[in-house]
Amino acid sequence: MPHHNRTLVLMARQPQFGVGKRRLAKGLGNYKTWLFYRRSFQGLVKRLGRPEFWQPYMALTPDLAIANQRPLGNWQIVPQGSGDLGDRMSLHLHATPGPVVFIGTDLPEISVADIRMAFDELENSDAVFGPAEDGGYWLVGLKKTPKIIDPFHPVRWSSTHTLDDTIDNLGVGARVTLLDEREDIDDLRAYDHWRKRRKANVMRPYR
Repeated sequence: MPHHNRTLVLMARQPQFGVGKRRLAKGLGNYKTWLFYRRSFQGLVKRLGRPEFWQPYMALTPDLAIANQRPLGNWQIVPQGSGDLGDRMSLHLHATPGPVVFIGTDLPEISVADIRMAFDELENSDAVFGPAEDGGYWLVGLKKTPKIIDPFHPVRWSSTHTLDDTIDNLGVGARVTLLDEREDIDDLRAYDHWRKRRKANVMRPYR
């Protein structure tokens, strides 16, 4: 599969103090939450902007942030759009060519190797998912064959049914690959687990 046909879409929120990550901020405080998110955002942007492997494409919210966002290396930055997460992902699914992989900013441990594995799996699968412990997913990749029309509707977002609903929308016979399960860092419990992994030096390499 030619690298230039692959698109990595990072669904991101511009780091802003006191905005987003409310569950984490409730336990960690606004300042530490903002600092964590900003570092996570910057790390993913720096690490995954690899045009030799895929087209780096950032869907940024809020849409008005685009006007004030400085260029970020090789990333093409576009407004994320309106509606629920399914509406926004569908918009960028249909706006990008070839196979596409979506990730968010809730997991700072995502590596280049993870993304390359997802694209490689799409050579023999219609879809690939990185399951999250809460029933959602930290990554979704789609080959964009004619049978993949609208996998993001209907989906019960932010629930234990999110992954299952999305897979059901692919239809009977769809070839699905599951990567390893991980924990999104969106509350204090998950944040503490992440810090322990860093301390123990068992975090997946950022490469």
